[in-house]
Amino acid sequence: MKPSLIVCGESSADRYLSLIVRSVWNIEKLPFIALGGSYLDSVGVELVDNFKSVSIIGASEVLPKLSKVLRLYNKLKKIIRSGKIGAVILADFPDFNLRIAKVAKKAGIPVFYYISPQIWAWRKSRKYKISRLADELVTILPFEKALYEDVIGAGFRVDYFGHPLIDIIKAKNRPNKSKPILGIFPGSRSGEIEKHLNLFMDIAKIIDDKIGNLKIMIAKAPEIDTKNYGVYKDLLYPSEEIFENATAALLKSGTVTLEAAIAGVPGVICYRLSAISYLAGSILVRGVDKVGLPNIITDSYVYPEFIQHINPETVADSLLLYFDKTERKKSTDNLRRIRNLLGQEGVIDRTANKLYEFIKSYDNRL
Repeated sequence: MKPSLIVCGESSADRYLSLIVRSVWNIEKLPFIALGGSYLDSVGVELVDNFKSVSIIGASEVLPKLSKVLRLYNKLKKIIRSGKIGAVILADFPDFNLRIAKVAKKAGIPVFYYISPQIWAWRKSRKYKISRLADELVTILPFEKALYEDVIGAGFRVDYFGHPLIDIIKAKNRPNKSKPILGIFPGSRSGEIEKHLNLFMDIAKIIDDKIGNLKIMIAKAPEIDTKNYGVYKDLLYPSEEIFENATAALLKSGTVTLEAAIAGVPGVICYRLSAISYLAGSILVRGVDKVGLPNIITDSYVYPEFIQHINPETVADSLLLYFDKTERKKSTDNLRRIRNLLGQEGVIDRTANKLYEFIKSYDNRL
C-alpha cells in the first residue's frame, strides 16, 4: 500500500495528527510520511522534512523565508508526482497547503484537509477553492461546518467531530494555595517568543510588585530551544504543569487560549505582530471583532484582549482581578461553558476512523 503524505506547518496540527495517526494504527498500521515536527516524529512517522524552517506568523516573515518555503514546496511536489503517494493529508497552513492540494489534484491523488482555514475571519472565498481541491474537510470549531453548506456536494464532504483538545487537555486547574502563580505563554514560534516574552515579564513584575511572592511559570514550546528564552530559561515548565497550578495566565493569542479554557485557567490574551503584519490584518480581516478562540466561540470576552499597542500597567490591572477569589470564580464558571461547546470525548478516535475510511476507500479503487 502506498503511504499517505501528511503536510502540516505548526506545532498544534503536528500534535493533533500524531494522535490521530496513532489511533489509525490501532485499526491498521497504514503507512504515513510527513512534513511535520517533533510530535509526528515521536510516534514513528517518517519525516521528509521538519516544518520548523518555514513556520511563519505574519506578512513580514514571508520574504526572509521564501527560499526555504519554495524549496519545501518543490520537494513535496516531486514526492506527490512520483506516483508513490496514495493520499495527501493537509492540516491548516492554508497558503502553502492549498498549493500542495492543487498539485495533488492534478496528479489524481485524493486530498483530506484537516482543520479549516479561518475563512470566518478573512478571505471567505477560499471555501470555493477548498471545495474544488479537497475531497474531505474535517473542521475543529463548532460553527465552521455550517460555513461550507453551500459548497458541499458529491465530490466534497465536510465533517465535524469536536475539537481534539477535548481529548488532549487532561489538566484540571487546582491553583496553588500557598503562593500566587502566574502562567506565561509567549508563543510556540521563535518570532512570537521574541515579540512577547519580555513584555509578558514586564507585566509579571508589575503584578509581583503589587501582591508579592509571585511565582512565574513560563511555558516551554516543544519545537523551541531553551536559548530562545534567554535569562528566563530557568523558569520554563511544561504547559500541563502550568495549567494545573496557575492562579491566572498571560496568553499569546492562539490555540493555547483554548487549552487554558478547557483546563479552567482564567487570564488575559495579549498579541503583538510586526507593524506590516498588523496593518495587513487590519485591512484583510472583516466581521470578527475578537482574536481569542474562546471569545470567538462564545461571542463574549471570557478572556480580556490586548492587541498590538499594549500598556503593561493596564494588562497587569486586568490580571490582578484573578488573584481575588470572588472574581476568579466568576471567570472559571464562564470557562466551563467552552468545554461543553467543543464536543464530547473521543474526538481523536472519531477523526481517525474517518481518515482510515478515507484512505482505504481510495486505496480500494486503485
